[in-house]
Amino acid sequence: MVDSSKWVNKKAFREKFHGKKNVGYDIHELTDYYEALYAAYRSIIAQRPTAIIAPLRGAEPLAKTLMLFASYEHKSSLMPMFYYPKIGQISKGVKSYFVNKVAPDYAASLEADEKKAEISRIVDRIITRAHESKSRQMRILLLDEVIGGGSITTSFGLLSEVLAEKERQISKALGPRAKPTILGGMAISDSTRGKSPFYNYLKSRGKIKEFPVKRLFTTDSPKFLIALREISDAKRKYWQPRQLQVALSREAAEGRMNLMSDIAALRGNGVMGHANRESRIRRIPRG
Repeated sequence: MVDSSKWVNKKAFREKFHGKKNVGYDIHELTDYYEALYAAYRSIIAQRPTAIIAPLRGAEPLAKTLMLFASYEHKSSLMPMFYYPKIGQISKGVKSYFVNKVAPDYAASLEADEKKAEISRIVDRIITRAHESKSRQMRILLLDEVIGGGSITTSFGLLSEVLAEKERQISKALGPRAKPTILGGMAISDSTRGKSPFYNYLKSRGKIKEFPVKRLFTTDSPKFLIALREISDAKRKYWQPRQLQVALSREAAEGRMNLMSDIAALRGNGVMGHANRESRIRRIPRG
């Protein structure tokens, strides 16, 4: 336990150990996040997609929250397989697989053809699994965080291209009675920011279903997001795609663990002991 008597500046003490800077959100933002993700979870259970594609880095905490809800309600068997293409921001200066913290500095993003190759690899895995399970149709859902809408629309476009190019492969894998593949998007969206015209178009056509929050506090935050690091390879030719690897930071691991625990405290229903729930709720700033 931290001894507050050693702190002369009580405001500094509260900010460091109990304030928003420490947990990354206040109780209103967490409640808003909870309600949006729970609505998204219920939508997934209703749609029953074959697979969910959640691009790294940004969508991973969202996916973890959705799976947490399914676990609490004993419906994990109804959740589809999650796939995590490595097409997000590449952290700069991350030299090993395990680190304590990741600085918010980024290298150049993957080019469009590199992203498309990574998405194509993921789609091949989905096709293989659909074939093994004797499915007759693939329903693929793209899950992502949204600020302006650029990332999810780029991924949606590349995924549409890949699926069109693999149409014959899909028909062969699923058999003569195969039905056309259905592609949809699910956006956990920061409602305070304007969106791109193409995002609004896809949303108006029902291609992307939006779940808005007042502030998406996980966005670009090393406190919650794992890192993507580039693996240097002296033998790689300039035209070959860069090799990316997930890097785990202690800070992000603790941040995601605390976020899941705070969601459990909000939920209640016997998930945690009453005293434990109350203590976790009290540690979250009021705003």
